[in-house]
Amino acid sequence: GIGVFRLGSLVRYIPYPVIGGFLVATGVLILDGARAILIDDGSALLSFDSVMRWLPGLAIGFAAFLFGRFRRSRGMLPWLIAGSLAVTHLVFTVSGISLATAEARGWLLGSFSDGSLWDPSVLGQVADADWAAVLGQGGAMATVVAVAAISLMIKVHAIDQAAGEDIDVDRELFIAGLSTAAAAPVGGMPGYMHFTQTLMLRRLAGPHRGPALVAVLTTGLVMIVGGSILRIVPTSLIGGLLVYLGISFLVEWLWDMRSRLERSDYALVVGAGGAVVVLGFLPAIALGTVVAVVLFVIRYSRVDAVRHSYTLKVFRSSIERPPAQAEVLEEVGDEAIVLEVHGFLFFGTAYTVFTGPAMANPGRTLRFVIFDLSRVTGVDSSASMALAKLARRGDTEGFEIVLAGVPAVAADLIAQLEGNSGVVHRFPSLDAAVEWCEERLLELHPRHGTGEEDLMRFLDGVLGSSEHTATVLSYFTRHDYQPGEIVIEHGAAASGLYLIESGNLTARLETADGELVRLRTMQPGTLIGEISLYLGGPTSAEVVAEGAASVYHLAPEALAAIEQSDPAAAAPIHRMAARTLAGRVLHAERALRTFRS
Repeated sequence: GIGVFRLGSLVRYIPYPVIGGFLVATGVLILDGARAILIDDGSALLSFDSVMRWLPGLAIGFAAFLFGRFRRSRGMLPWLIAGSLAVTHLVFTVSGISLATAEARGWLLGSFSDGSLWDPSVLGQVADADWAAVLGQGGAMATVVAVAAISLMIKVHAIDQAAGEDIDVDRELFIAGLSTAAAAPVGGMPGYMHFTQTLMLRRLAGPHRGPALVAVLTTGLVMIVGGSILRIVPTSLIGGLLVYLGISFLVEWLWDMRSRLERSDYALVVGAGGAVVVLGFLPAIALGTVVAVVLFVIRYSRVDAVRHSYTLKVFRSSIERPPAQAEVLEEVGDEAIVLEVHGFLFFGTAYTVFTGPAMANPGRTLRFVIFDLSRVTGVDSSASMALAKLARRGDTEGFEIVLAGVPAVAADLIAQLEGNSGVVHRFPSLDAAVEWCEERLLELHPRHGTGEEDLMRFLDGVLGSSEHTATVLSYFTRHDYQPGEIVIEHGAAASGLYLIESGNLTARLETADGELVRLRTMQPGTLIGEISLYLGGPTSAEVVAEGAASVYHLAPEALAAIEQSDPAAAAPIHRMAARTLAGRVLHAERALRTFRS
């Protein structure tokens, strides 16, 4: 069922160091199994019989490890096994030692029954079972199923780490379920992929099914005809293969990984491995996962959740304002700071995010703190409390908090804060938030006049005198536009220069799904159309009048005529366009340097 509903991927959330610890513990337990095979607790370690078991076993194990580590030959192990088997029996033959004598001394695997290990008559006992007692053990059976499923998922994850391949956990769960159901009629235990045997077969012949089929057929043959065939296998060979596997795991995860993992991760690998040996499999995995989560929280809290930090001196809204207003924002833009926040805001990161802005430059008058939350993936209650604390501070120190792009996952917490504080404002986008702050700053520092005054001040500043301004404007044609009327069509040929005298013009673009997106809004005193005029080709966007607007227009052919008849008058026009372009490039370059730092 877990495989069918594809829930096996949950095991991917087990931290990598915990799996490494499981592999370390596996190496320790395999070596302990090798010790039990090679060293008989009932005889002296240095006795002749004991030495003839553990010395060849160690030699086989270390030879397999060294040859496999430095030669990387997958075909080595079968030859080593066959060679060890042949040499052992050759020594027995030359020395006159019979198989019975070798078995008695522990040099061959122990005695096995010659008869079948499977009794089909056991199936007849099912009818005599006490099914009430069986159903009463439902909880225990469910636990067995859960432990088997979890163990399989973890071991699959460990195998693909050890083998360097991505294994389909759900497919393995499905196959394991079918296998267990098929084994039930012959008394099979609930089972799953065997970690050690899987890697052993893989290292014998690579990722092929032949060795696995041989292992299955051998097991079936032993079950049916008995285990006498196993008497010819030397004890030292089995122990040596286990030594090889155990050393491989320990070297790979305790030696090779010491320079690949951070110290905390490496310590977790060692600790998880020790915990598996001491506590057992599942308790150690649970403990290691908890420790890994704590380490993750500590590390994540060190990551700066503020992606970028800048003031309105280097970042502006999509409103292109008159020169006088632009000068004001240039002077007082540091009074508003923007912080682009990303990731999940929780107790580990919220304090830094919501307490640092006001301290960024103590010598500056701070009026607005803008948080761009559009890249925030979640907010916990600790972050909400930290923001509420900042709001109280803003109420005391005189700055306001502006939230832009609040995600849906944080909307409820932010709504509660808005209702309890008058210094918190929310806007759907960063551009809208910055525009609102710009308007507030201009209200606090009023230095601009009417649209016509802004235009004349801009022209006088560029051209040098009111006389030059009058001369240049004499070549322009004045037009009045009604609200919504198109001034420049998208894709049309370059239509010349436009000087806005009054009203606002908006450049917008239609997306593939038919939605009109605002690119920029130009206010009185700004110049537009210079890019398409100089580069040629079609216009890049549509420009419309937001309300009633008055515009001075200079057609391309009129500019060409001026260049021919009165070059002295054409030069100030080009200088005016060049100054506008230079100002935009300078502002973009400053913003780019800020974002890169």
